[in-house]
Amino acid sequence: MNTLTSHKNNNALDPNFGDEGKVLFNIPGITTLGSSALQLDGKILSVARAKNRLVLVRHLDTGTKDELFGDQGIKYIDLIPEMNIQQSGITLQPDGKALILGSIATEDGSKHVVYLIRVLPEGDLDLSFGTDGRLYVEPESGEIHANRIAIQADKKIVFVTTVTYKFDDYEANIWRLLDNGKPDFSFGSNGVVNAGKVYISSILTLAFGRLLFAGASNSKPMFSRYLENGELDTFFGNAGVAIIPVERSSGAEISGVAQQADGKFVASGNARYDGKQKPLVTRIHPDGKLDDSFYGGVPNTEGFDRDAVHFAIAIQSDNKAIAVGASLGSAENAHFTLMRYLENGKVDSTFGTEGRLMTNLGGIDIARRIYVQNDGKLLATGDVIAHPNGSYLGMARYQNT
Repeated sequence: MNTLTSHKNNNALDPNFGDEGKVLFNIPGITTLGSSALQLDGKILSVARAKNRLVLVRHLDTGTKDELFGDQGIKYIDLIPEMNIQQSGITLQPDGKALILGSIATEDGSKHVVYLIRVLPEGDLDLSFGTDGRLYVEPESGEIHANRIAIQADKKIVFVTTVTYKFDDYEANIWRLLDNGKPDFSFGSNGVVNAGKVYISSILTLAFGRLLFAGASNSKPMFSRYLENGELDTFFGNAGVAIIPVERSSGAEISGVAQQADGKFVASGNARYDGKQKPLVTRIHPDGKLDDSFYGGVPNTEGFDRDAVHFAIAIQSDNKAIAVGASLGSAENAHFTLMRYLENGKVDSTFGTEGRLMTNLGGIDIARRIYVQNDGKLLATGDVIAHPNGSYLGMARYQNT
């Protein structure tokens, strides 16, 4: 097992994190991709996939492994022996516990199951959740995958799954659980709401138990808001749903959303034009209407001379928005990519080079999450694939001065 660091220099990286601001982690020949979450104390908890086992690893805020966590910084969690892990995403609760949502499948792909587990702050399974810390969802038919998870202020757990029956025949389901993992029967039908043929990538928990979802519908960016009981909120958008037009685009979607202090929602994603992909940001009012003061009331897809996408977005204390994702291509030019946007929706030309930062971690580098630390530094985490030494969890921290 080892932590591999890259030696290539990039502007604005924090020299006090990892090696020149970058950290790569894997267990050679064992782990593949996963996800990472920033703890309140500045430590970083990550989960990686290792066939039919999950691997938890914790790093200190310096980027070095936390040797006091598990066995030299690592913990293993078993799932179903004959099923390999396809997805794994980690989310932290305010009390320090972590929820890990993903999917598993048999080798031949004949059976797919979504799993949800909860671990205590030191990585042990939380036996008060589900059955011995684990919960499984298996559809009667179709292929199921996990989308996203969020924690409400009342500790209830909301997550989304998608079941695909055949090409272009799929449906999203929204699940809400009590803190112990049991269904919340006050939500939808027995704790489940069928959202229909939509793609849901993001969840925000709002005041009064309301929920905001974002993604795509009919290849257009979509937002939807639900009431505490699982019904669509008719005071939002058109009967609870807001569809965002993107002129001349052959398809577009939202991949990340954040809420400003004034209640407005800023979202990031991508749009396709004649076979090329461009990063997208947009902002809507709390009622779902486009904000005319943000890039003239239309999505901003400028700022890149090559294919690129955004996967997540965060709001700084000055209301500037930081979006992260990847420039697309080969290992030579596919890097972590950050762009910063002003309150008016324009690209912030004072950030990096012409409003963007690109960080080479040595492979095809895809930033999937962005965190604004309490000290204002930026932590981007994601995947590194096609690296000469395998697949890695990747992290980069920026001084953001």
